[in-house]
Amino acid sequence: MKPPSTTTLTKNNIPITITRSLAPAPTTPAWHAASSPSSSHPKGNSDVSCDDAYAVAKSACGGSRDFCQTGDFYIFGKKPCDDFYTSCLAKATSYHNSCTAKSGVTCNAWFGELMDTCTKGVYGCHDSNSKAGAYGPNKAEMVQGALSGTCNLAHSRCEPLAKAGFKKAGCSIPSGCGTECYANVFFGQLGWNAAAYCNTLPQYHGSDRICNYIHNQLCKHEGIQWEMCRDCPSVDICHATGGKTTKKCGIIKHELKNEIQMRYEDCLQYAKNNRWESYPNEFVSHHLPLLMVAGLGPAPPPPPVPGAAPAAPSSPSAGPEAPTDPFLPLLAALRKSLTTRKQFPIWDNSRGANNDFHVVLVDKNVRFPPLKARPQSGSAAHQPQQALHSPISPLSPSSPLHPDGIMAPIWIRKHREMVPAVFILVLRLFSVEPSSGLDQLTKDDLERTQDADLVRDITERKRSTVERGIKLAVILVCSRALLDDPLLDSRLSLIRRQAGLDSRASLFVISPVPQTEVNNFAASFKGELFPAAMDYYREHGRRVRRKRARMGGKGRLSEKGWNVRYDYKMATFAEMRGEIEVALKHYEDCYETLVDMFATPALLTPRTKRWAEAKVLADCLTVKVCKMYLYLNEPARSVGQLNKHVARFRDLSNTWGIGEQTFEFWSWLSKQYRLFADLVAIATRAGFRLPSLRPPPAPRSVPAGMPQPPSPGLVPPTVLQHAGYYFHMAALCAIQRRECFAALELEEGAPVSPAVAHESKVDHSEIIIDLYTKAYEYFKAHKSSRQSLFIASQIALTHFQAGNHDLALKFNERISRTYRREKWRTILDSILELSYVSAKVVGDHDTTVRTLVGLIAPDSKITVEKRAGYASELLEFLRTTPPATPEAGIITIDSADTAPLLSCSLVFWSPNASVGQSAAFQLSLLSPPSSASSSLRFSRLELAFSGGATGLVVVNDDGRTGAGESVEGVQLGSVGEGGESETRLVWGEGQEKLFMGTIRGGGEMDLLLETATLTLLEGDWTVRLVLRPDADARPPVWRTLSPPSTLFLLQPNPSVCLVRPRSLRIQADIRHAAPAYLGEQFQIVVDVKNEDDVEVEVFLDILLQPGDEDSHNELWIDSDSSSSLIKAFSLGVLSPSSSLLKPFRLLCIGPPGERQLDVSIRAQPTLLSESAAAAAPTEILRTLAIDAETPDIRVVQSSVQGGVPLDLTWRPQDYFNVIYKLEVMAAVSEEDATIPSRPLLEVLWRRKGDSTLPPTRTLLPLSIRPLPLTPTISVRLPPYMTLHVPTLLTYRLSNPTERLLSLSLQIDSADGFVFAGPRKIAAFVLAPAEERLVPISVIPLVVGPCVVPRVRIFEILPPPMVQDGEEDVKAEARSRELTVVEEEDVDQVGDPAQAHLETDLRAARDSERDEGGSEGGERRERPFTVLVLPP
Repeated sequence: MKPPSTTTLTKNNIPITITRSLAPAPTTPAWHAASSPSSSHPKGNSDVSCDDAYAVAKSACGGSRDFCQTGDFYIFGKKPCDDFYTSCLAKATSYHNSCTAKSGVTCNAWFGELMDTCTKGVYGCHDSNSKAGAYGPNKAEMVQGALSGTCNLAHSRCEPLAKAGFKKAGCSIPSGCGTECYANVFFGQLGWNAAAYCNTLPQYHGSDRICNYIHNQLCKHEGIQWEMCRDCPSVDICHATGGKTTKKCGIIKHELKNEIQMRYEDCLQYAKNNRWESYPNEFVSHHLPLLMVAGLGPAPPPPPVPGAAPAAPSSPSAGPEAPTDPFLPLLAALRKSLTTRKQFPIWDNSRGANNDFHVVLVDKNVRFPPLKARPQSGSAAHQPQQALHSPISPLSPSSPLHPDGIMAPIWIRKHREMVPAVFILVLRLFSVEPSSGLDQLTKDDLERTQDADLVRDITERKRSTVERGIKLAVILVCSRALLDDPLLDSRLSLIRRQAGLDSRASLFVISPVPQTEVNNFAASFKGELFPAAMDYYREHGRRVRRKRARMGGKGRLSEKGWNVRYDYKMATFAEMRGEIEVALKHYEDCYETLVDMFATPALLTPRTKRWAEAKVLADCLTVKVCKMYLYLNEPARSVGQLNKHVARFRDLSNTWGIGEQTFEFWSWLSKQYRLFADLVAIATRAGFRLPSLRPPPAPRSVPAGMPQPPSPGLVPPTVLQHAGYYFHMAALCAIQRRECFAALELEEGAPVSPAVAHESKVDHSEIIIDLYTKAYEYFKAHKSSRQSLFIASQIALTHFQAGNHDLALKFNERISRTYRREKWRTILDSILELSYVSAKVVGDHDTTVRTLVGLIAPDSKITVEKRAGYASELLEFLRTTPPATPEAGIITIDSADTAPLLSCSLVFWSPNASVGQSAAFQLSLLSPPSSASSSLRFSRLELAFSGGATGLVVVNDDGRTGAGESVEGVQLGSVGEGGESETRLVWGEGQEKLFMGTIRGGGEMDLLLETATLTLLEGDWTVRLVLRPDADARPPVWRTLSPPSTLFLLQPNPSVCLVRPRSLRIQADIRHAAPAYLGEQFQIVVDVKNEDDVEVEVFLDILLQPGDEDSHNELWIDSDSSSSLIKAFSLGVLSPSSSLLKPFRLLCIGPPGERQLDVSIRAQPTLLSESAAAAAPTEILRTLAIDAETPDIRVVQSSVQGGVPLDLTWRPQDYFNVIYKLEVMAAVSEEDATIPSRPLLEVLWRRKGDSTLPPTRTLLPLSIRPLPLTPTISVRLPPYMTLHVPTLLTYRLSNPTERLLSLSLQIDSADGFVFAGPRKIAAFVLAPAEERLVPISVIPLVVGPCVVPRVRIFEILPPPMVQDGEEDVKAEARSRELTVVEEEDVDQVGDPAQAHLETDLRAARDSERDEGGSEGGERRERPFTVLVLPP
């Protein structure tokens, strides 16, 4: 059941505190009881003494003041507590006087008056609180909010004291409004008494009921606020109502009404957005270890002198300025660092990983709840003393769970808010200021005295923590100077030993430091204390496990009930330790045992208080288990827990009489899906990633003969989806809840139970809309557009069923656009029908007409008879309903927003037309056979063309014939010549009207029909139906009616006619004598002729496309030149029938190849031409590909002597041979080295017959092999040899050097050859510039390719001379083999790049075959092969 919870809504700094609960309030704990004077007065409902009543009331007021002074808000001073006591005592005195005058009252009256005393007391407290500015230097808003809590705390203390005194006086509490009633009482700022409302609250009320009650009470006490306004200063009014200080009280009273309404709306909004409030927060939130910190507030004032009157608060400005406490900023920084977590979250991402605590700031003298309840007073002496148990145990008579309760939120609240795992005591370490002037002995005495007091405070606190196993730690706050004292460590060690603190993580010291260092300090000591907290809760888990093992059922609670209780405790302690797997196991065991108890009515009787508590506990356990599975990243098992919970309780609900036919079941089921949706939403916002909905991959193929395994797939109910899906499920259950309740209301004679009475006050539509709205947001966020639109339509339907027709109309209008655009006519028809009803109810005439026109559209899926009925309703509405204003009577309906009544299409005969030329068109307006528009009589038809073309108007003529023809032709003539056409503008079913005419475009445009507007005049209404042509309405055909024929049009888009200016009739020709030669200025001639009747100006553009990197081509025209582009070169003005020639030249430089030119000849009419506007500039493009080759040469100059004829003309393929003898000399200086080593042949030539051009200079490179610088050996091989015929091989030995060469010769043997002569010549000399021939005669012995004998010639090198000490040592002689090459008759000069490539390839192949040479691994020669033929 729901525990007492407090919600604060703030509006303009005015707090409203709501205290509500779904569970009975616990009996006042024994440790809160206050003694009251005993009196002898009658028992029961008899009269009581007025003095006794006054004594009890005075005691209640005094006890409340004492409780107030020990509260957390006492830091603002004691004046609020004194004000409360004064107000409460004044009310008690007033009651005593009236009681004396009445000579006694009954117990019930006395109890009511005593409750009213507490209520009026808190009202007086708040009344004095309105002057919050007088309580201290803090801001009024901050003080006001804190003091409001103080007043509420004082009141909450007054009430149980009054009840305790009332019981002690012998009076019984009225049964109509018992202890569980006052937990639901709302005490706001105005402080009214809610006891009268107590009996009207249902047992299971929602937060909306509380909001309604707040609203009523606020309105009831508006007069009190008005009186306060009239008597209070303007500044107080500003704080109380939010108004400006200059406003008068009358204006503020008006604002108070708005303020009350805003408070009420805020409360409702809070209730809607916090559906978790329907379950105890203790049962659903995540548990954290509790850390209590005491001593972070300022030092309390000295205790008041007994018997002295309370001192009035002094003004902040009176007297000298008090010295500031240097540790206040440090304490504030510690408070800020420790209180970052304000509440218990539903989801926690860290789960103990960051050493997180729930920190509660308490007073130093805070007391823990007792371990055992106190024995009941008044028991007989002869009765045995009962065993004492926990005050909240089912075995304690004072417990709210007595005698058979299972689990209450107060137990969880005890362990996460009242009994900590770690208690931190913040104390100040005394230090003497250096400027005090005291000697060292005096300082030491003062420090010892203060340290003894500090040890005493620690020892007193340790007595309360040791008995519970709570870890006690102390934070000492000291000055910076003391922190640097070398004797500080010994002093701290002495304090720790005397106080009996642990040696590890029990004493911390901090001095005033910045906030960032305070945060690091807090994180540090949390990390040190976290293991102690884990040990604390682990020991609690062991203790509970031991109790469960040795204890069966006790009292009236069954054994299963005790098991549920123990499992829940162990799960809670495991969750506080961050052990998710352990907590999950205990939560599941707890849930299973609890479900078994539900299956046994003897353990949990349905429809009882304990049954309702256990049902809430089961729902919360499901939330816990689902959340634990999500923590462990097992979403499928989380969904499985939800499905299991729903299935089990569906079966149980059928046995309880609240099955699927009742609204109670669907209300519960909707709540389950909503809770799960909220859980998934919170988890995803915290970073949880939803599983992928993509199906798993198919299994691999299996061998033949083996069965194929089933294809894997996803079962939607077992897959976790986003929160929108579960919000949608909750909305569907809420709809079923509404339907079941509506069916129950229709039953006559059915008894009205409290549940039915409560359900009758529930706004089902608001719940459904809220769920649908959340589902819509999530489906839209996940880009489920179809589902989003469907949910939006359901929201509109719910608004419609709830009578909110204006909202239904807005939703339907928004979603109908998509369905209309995508042509979902069935869904669109249902939306339009709902919109029509809603528009009539709200009086929206414009929407009424539009929806009726949409409903009678031919493409509608509703029946023809129903559409005809809607057409009649449209005419009836237009005739009988006048518009609100004349402007409102004109309605324009565009076919882009509403389905058209007629099919509209237009075709042009020709796809193109010149400016000023007429274009023929045909416009078809067709009424489909299923149309219901035959009753509509239009008054006129307006055609609007694009580009500013003149439109056409066709008016209605009822006297025209042809109304019965299926296709009626209407001749329109030429559009734009003025006048109007006439025809009968009524379309029967399946009738088509074909409008034929011509139109002339006045300028360049895309001519098309933009709109065809039909105007309907009925009554005071003018309805304009704007039709837009549809290219897909009919095939692109041109029709004639007499005789009937059809011609298909081949243009791509016959509904558009391109109107363009005509092109100029210009002819252009380009002539040239290809090919071009390198280095030649190649001439190209452009010939342009004007065959038009207008004068034109001609421009020439020439673009030379880029070629190779070595190409440096140029364009020349007159004196202009460019290497790439000649732009807009004017060729002059051409009159009609005239022409011109213009040459330009191309200079080709670089390698031979193709040169590409783009030539553009542009002609445009001159401004003096009369018809220039009708003609467009014309451009003629030509692309020239000109080959640049090496030229055919005719010699005009030569340095060759000897009578060579130079007047020959070279024809293609002619050759001219010249033999030169060149002498190559060695370079003797650096200047000679710069002479080019490769000679060039200069040729000057020109084309024959073109003597105007200068000669072209061409340089031809000569291929001359340079002289070798090393000895060369060559051999001339015959093309073939004959078998057994001697053949002479001549080896040529050349010495181009200037030194003597010592050579040796050796002939290797070869298979297939024999030779004559010596095989080896040991040594011979070759003189400088000498050439010697060595003939060798060989005889082949085999046929085929044969390797000739290898002749190896070595150069004998002189040995080097080396120095070895004092005498010369002569080294051995060395030799170097010379390479033998084959002589050839042709010297070929190829591409250098190709030659380098072949050389590299040859070297690579030779390196693979090389086996090493005679000297240093030289390359081995390739053997010579000769073909041997038979004789």
